[in-house]
Amino acid sequence: MSEKEHDMTNDGGESVTYTLRNIPADIDRVITDLATHARKPKATFLREFLEDSFRDVIDSFSLKNPLIASLDEELACYLGAEVMEKHFQSHYITRWNQEYQKLLGISSEDELRRVVLNNTPYLQVRAAQVLKGCSRIPRGISLTFSLFAEIAGRDRETIDRAWNRIFYSQLQEKKHRFYQDIEAIRALKKLPVLSGYRWTKDDITVRIYRPEDYAYGAWRIAITLPENYAIQMWNIPFPELEGRRFTADPGYSALISAEPDRWDQAFRFVDGACELHLYTNGVEEDQNPTPLPDVAQALLSVVEYNLL
Repeated sequence: MSEKEHDMTNDGGESVTYTLRNIPADIDRVITDLATHARKPKATFLREFLEDSFRDVIDSFSLKNPLIASLDEELACYLGAEVMEKHFQSHYITRWNQEYQKLLGISSEDELRRVVLNNTPYLQVRAAQVLKGCSRIPRGISLTFSLFAEIAGRDRETIDRAWNRIFYSQLQEKKHRFYQDIEAIRALKKLPVLSGYRWTKDDITVRIYRPEDYAYGAWRIAITLPENYAIQMWNIPFPELEGRRFTADPGYSALISAEPDRWDQAFRFVDGACELHLYTNGVEEDQNPTPLPDVAQALLSVVEYNLL
């Protein structure tokens, strides 16, 4: 197949002419029969087939729709950034857009508009997850974030396929971050957790789960605060629980003065979130005197006491 020339279509857009060679005779017969059934010339039938199969409705919508442009500006204002003038495009983005269309069953701009309107409440959350500190953001990013939030609201199979087809990385931390971000949006949507357990009190959410590569008795904890809470940065002491030991992830760890010349480990929130590790200490997990629900309630209480 080779490009022959560029033409201008009737609506002013650019078109490309291809010459196809070495098409097997049995394939040509199928194309001929289908074109005859559709009552269209073979060239018209093939062109429309290619348009339907490869049209990037996501790219087109992100460039032309004023709603997306307005939401991009809102996100830029929220981040203290500016929207890039030029639209960034690559073969990676084209492939990812095709995968989004397949995963979400999107074939029209009306369906995309519905996705954007349904997921606008989660755009700032997604921006805080991946764009915090950026001074410039890509055009059309609000549509990308809407698609991510839509994926987050789907079933586990769809979310796993999104990871494998769009977001995949060999780095375990990247996989952890993907599912952590998905869970944060699912919590806002009041949807069940994908793995582990979740407890909520006064819109403070504690999620306890065990990643695939963790031994039984080792857990991760994600704590999130509602947007309307003031996010103080002061240090919060870990609750003292029999048979349990906490550590905070880098960036969330702190120290607190317990008495003269003694400092205890503590934790703090960054942008309304905190991530911890939890271990069973000295006993088997199944024999631990402090079950996970009690751990969650203790964390909810200490956070509420210190931040409210």
